[in-house]
Amino acid sequence: MAKGIASGFPLSAVATRREIADACDPGMLGGTYAGNALSCAAAVETQKVIQEEGMVENSRVMGERLRDNLCNIQSSAVSKGLIGDVRGLGLMTGLEFAKEAEPGIKAKISQAALDEGLLLLGCSTYEVVRFAPALNITAEDIDKGTDMLERALRSI
Repeated sequence: MAKGIASGFPLSAVATRREIADACDPGMLGGTYAGNALSCAAAVETQKVIQEEGMVENSRVMGERLRDNLCNIQSSAVSKGLIGDVRGLGLMTGLEFAKEAEPGIKAKISQAALDEGLLLLGCSTYEVVRFAPALNITAEDIDKGTDMLERALRSI
């Protein structure tokens, strides 16, 4: 795992069972993101900020709000029956389009959302877009983003 673990500095972590880790020779898991003193210091400070600012709890609460908003859109006429599933944990949320939706719908919705100012990421080989907002996102921003999605759905 890597991504924001050190706020942009190159660092990753490996999590595995002891028997697998013990089978690795020294240096076997090295690489560009294997770490250095500066990256490790950045990671420690990143973890402090996450804890001090309550970002894990914010992720839980705002993730629920995001999924609630998306489910409200799903059950409304605006969705035109296009939204098949809304799922996620914390702020990482997926919106899967219905099997009946036209092939390529995620690209079409992603472009319409971009036209509204919302950047969505298509993920997997299925018709799914992913929401991955910042851990410190506000309720206002969640609502603004889902309003943008709603306008994008209306436009197609």
